Amino acid sequence: LFAAVVGGLSVFGLLHTRAALWLGDISYGIYLIHGLVLYATLSALRASGQLSSLGMVGYGLAMCGVAAVVVALASVSYICLELPIMTRLKKWSTGRRIPVAAKLA
Repeated sequence: LFAAVVGGLSVFGLLHTRAALWLGDISYGIYLIHGLVLYATLSALRASGQLSSLGMVGYGLAMCGVAAVVVALASVSYICLELPIMTRLKKWSTGRRIPVAAKLA
């Protein structure tokens, strides 16, 4: 499956949608943030005594809320932190590259 996706399989165009591309851009932020939001949510539910009485539907709804918050926070961190830093580094590094021909000489 991995080789097929890397080779260009788009799962009927699903992997080329704007949403899928955006999730790819913010995936590192999701990786960093999801544990914190999940821990905070479950700790708050346990402290209020609601965690043990949630049930499957309640837990599923809570996880949908966690997913929405994680995607929102990862989007904000991508727009406010990652993108400006990557843009600045790209501008900084383009003038500092040594041409390949100069390396060979």
